[in-house]
Amino acid sequence: MITRIPRPLRLMLVLLIVATSACGDGDAGGGDAGDGGRRRVVISHFWGDVQDVWQEAIDEFEKSHPDIDVEQQAMTFNVHYQKVQTASAAGQDIGDLVLLEDWFAQELIEREQFVDLAPMVARDLDTSAIFAASLGTYRKGASLQAFPVALGSYPLFYNKDLFDAAGERYPDSTWTYDTLLAVARRLTLDTDNDGRTDQYGFLLDNSGGFDGVLYSLGGAVLSDDGTRSAFGEPRTIEALKYWTGLVRTHKVAPPNASVMGGSSSGGSTRPFETGRFAMAMLQAAISTYRNVPFKWDIALPPSGPAGRRALRYGAAFGIPKGSKNAEAAWEFLRWMVEEMPAKYADRMFYGQVPNSRRLANAPEYLNGTPSVNRRVLIDMIDRYSFSYWRSRWLQFRDQGFLPQLDLMVIGEKSVEQAAADADKRINEVLAQ
Repeated sequence: MITRIPRPLRLMLVLLIVATSACGDGDAGGGDAGDGGRRRVVISHFWGDVQDVWQEAIDEFEKSHPDIDVEQQAMTFNVHYQKVQTASAAGQDIGDLVLLEDWFAQELIEREQFVDLAPMVARDLDTSAIFAASLGTYRKGASLQAFPVALGSYPLFYNKDLFDAAGERYPDSTWTYDTLLAVARRLTLDTDNDGRTDQYGFLLDNSGGFDGVLYSLGGAVLSDDGTRSAFGEPRTIEALKYWTGLVRTHKVAPPNASVMGGSSSGGSTRPFETGRFAMAMLQAAISTYRNVPFKWDIALPPSGPAGRRALRYGAAFGIPKGSKNAEAAWEFLRWMVEEMPAKYADRMFYGQVPNSRRLANAPEYLNGTPSVNRRVLIDMIDRYSFSYWRSRWLQFRDQGFLPQLDLMVIGEKSVEQAAADADKRINEVLAQ
């Protein structure tokens, strides 16, 4: 059991620090002070459409922490991303809590741009209260460069209306990828008999759902140590043949989902929402599907020869080394895990799993809107999730193997040739 400082003592220490800062050097006692000596914490994030919910939670926090003043600065993702990259490189102020996604956090973590949170976690949190595996993505050696507040994976989404119309049983934990293919074939239909498919059994999505399929079938993008490509290995080529076969052999998915109302890799529109796909492996930001005009749910992804695998991602906050109120910023993160009322957990994170077992298992989260089987998301993170996030993610993925994946799906290259070309490109990026 981790020895923790009791809450009353922590508050006494905080007040002592504030008192010290008021009498001497500002940085020594915790930095910027707001009205009445309150310490100011600026949260920089890109969740503008739930900014009001965040403000409700902030107001709640400030009631029990009268010495801390929290301000949020919400931007669009692109503006936030550019600001973080530019300000970090120039050593400029970017706030006290900066929201990060796994992929673009990696270069910042390598350069150790953030305060090491490992001592604070050891001091203040029992890691059994969170999904501890989530911390690995944000470590640099022994240091913890950011703390994830919400987690996600890629469950199997399915259109209940299409399943019901065909008299099909819903997906369950017994499914394999052979089962998925068999059901997808039955749910791929030419509904008006004009010789063209109107309803597809599956949607190929090139985001993290692809990774789950690939790894479940025994393939891999990188070697286990992350230092070289595994894309050209025979095991990966066999897994890729299943993926491309969904389009080219079995025709249960279109070669490009744009013909159905969106892009194959997601984008600004979401093809699943058209109601013309029976199944898809999609990002678990489930509240974004709140207004879908048909009944749907989520299930565990099928199991393959290598088991049931799902790529795990997270949204994390880092405290920049330039923060003048690192302890106050950490106190807000700690409060979110241990004390934040459960009524905020669903709305703040787009339905993704809070990195607090207390919140994740609360009725307010499990029964949130939309009403789907959220236990699946918790089970996936606990039992089946993996990650291989590392630096140069965009270069070896979006600009590396994904273009080759598209070429093999549409038949412009053989699986073997496209995999070999992707393998070469990935290794070139990793060698930089």
